[in-house]
Amino acid sequence: MTSTWIDSLPETERSRLARLRTPITNRYIPRTLTTDANQNLKQAAFLLLEDREVFYGGAAAGGKTSGILAAALQYVDVPGYAALLLRRNYKQLSLPGSWIPMAHEWLDGTDARWHAGGKVWTFPSGATLTFGFVGLTAEDKRKYETAAFQFIGIDELTAWNEDDYRFLFSRLRRRREHANVPVRMRSGSNPGGRGHEWVKRRFVDRDTRVQRAVFLPARLDDNPYIDAEDYIESLRELHPVHWQRLLHGDWDIADPGEMFQPRVWLDESDFLDALPQPAQVVSRVRYWDLAAAEPTTRSPDPDYTAGAKLSRLRDGTIVIEHLIRVRRSPAQVEDIVRNTQLADGRDVHTYVEQTAGAGKALMDHYLRNVRAPGYAMHGDSVKGSKAMRARPLAADMEHHRVKVVRAEWNEPLFDEMEAFSEDPRNSGAHDDQVDAVAGAYARLAKRSGMSLGLVGPRGAVR
Repeated sequence: MTSTWIDSLPETERSRLARLRTPITNRYIPRTLTTDANQNLKQAAFLLLEDREVFYGGAAAGGKTSGILAAALQYVDVPGYAALLLRRNYKQLSLPGSWIPMAHEWLDGTDARWHAGGKVWTFPSGATLTFGFVGLTAEDKRKYETAAFQFIGIDELTAWNEDDYRFLFSRLRRRREHANVPVRMRSGSNPGGRGHEWVKRRFVDRDTRVQRAVFLPARLDDNPYIDAEDYIESLRELHPVHWQRLLHGDWDIADPGEMFQPRVWLDESDFLDALPQPAQVVSRVRYWDLAAAEPTTRSPDPDYTAGAKLSRLRDGTIVIEHLIRVRRSPAQVEDIVRNTQLADGRDVHTYVEQTAGAGKALMDHYLRNVRAPGYAMHGDSVKGSKAMRARPLAADMEHHRVKVVRAEWNEPLFDEMEAFSEDPRNSGAHDDQVDAVAGAYARLAKRSGMSLGLVGPRGAVR
C-alpha cells in the first residue's frame, strides 16, 4: 500500500498502515466502509488511525462525511463511550447526505435508539452519539463547557473559526477504565470557505502544519461507490476554479473572483532580500488599521491591528517593506504604534485609518497621547468600500509594479489577500492586512502625485 499521501504521514503511521489490517468495526457500521473488497482505502486508513487529531480533507465526494460518522461509531459497544458530531447549525446536520439522515439509514432497525428532542442516539452499552452545532456566537460552544467526549467530529471545518476548533480539545477526555478507547478529534472539509487559511496552515502546508496532526488527503477517485463521471459533469456547471478545487482537492487555488492572487502573479524577481537603499526611495509610509482587542471567550476571533510600511522608489516601483499584525489590548496597541514610529524614523510618514463616527475622537487621542514626541501622525478618513480601495494595489501587483521584501509575514499576508473578495460576505474572516497595505499604497500615491487610475474587473485602465 504505497502512495504519495502515505509518504506524508508520520513514520509510525506509515508502518502500521502499510499492513492495512481491518479497522475496528461493529454491527452499526456498513461493511462497505470496513471489510468490503471494494472499500475506500483512504476511508479505511481514516478508521485505522488512532492519533488524537486527524483531518480528512480535499476533493468533494471523497468519503469524508461517512468516514467521520463511522469513526464516531467504532466504540459504541464500550459502556459510557460518548461521541459528538458538529456542524455550524442544525439545518446542515439534517440536509440529505449529512449526518442525521445518514445515521438513520445506518441505525434504524438496529437496537440503537434515536431521541429526537436531544438529537442523540443511545446504544445498549450506554454509549451515546450526539449531534450538535457551534455557530457564530461564543454561547454556542459554552453548551459543552462541562461535557466530556472521547470522540468529536466536525464536517466542513473551513466554515469554522480556529479558536472554536481549538476550544473543543478541552472537551476530549476519558476515564481510566476507558484506556483502550483512543481520544480522537476528527474533521473533514473541502478547500475554500472563511476558514481556508487556518485549516491549510494547520494541516496542509508542510512548513506550518501542526506536527502531531495527521492530514489525510481525499480524492474523488478514492471512493469506488461514486459515479465519478456523472459527478464530474455536475461539477462542470460550477465556476472553473471551484470545479478544479473540488475535483482535485487543491488547497492552493484561490477562490473565484478574488481580487489578489499574489502566489500566481509574483515571481522571483518581485521579491527583495533586503530593504531598498535610501537613495532609491522617494517616500515611505506606515499605515495603521487599528483594532484594539484581545481574544476573549465572548469574542474568540477579533480583528487584528495591522501596520504596513510601504515605499515608492524613484522608478515608480512600490515596495511592501514590513508588516505588523497583532491582537492586543488598547493600551498595548498604543505602545506598539508609538514604538514602531520611533523605530521607523522621521522619514516614514505615519497614517491611521480614521473611520466614521468615533474615528475623529480616537484620532485626536492618538495625536495627543500616542504619537512619538516630535513625530508627525495623520488621520486618513477613508471613503468607498474596502474592495474599491484595494483594486489599484491589486492591479499594480498583477502588472509587477509591486515588490515584496522577503520575510516571515509574507505567507499570512498572501493567505489573507487570496481570501479577500469583492463581496464581503465571501471574504475570509479577516482583511486587516489588506486594509493596511491598500491604505499605505493610496497614501504613497497621493504623496507622490501618482494616478491611481480607473480600475475595472480585469485590472487598471491606464
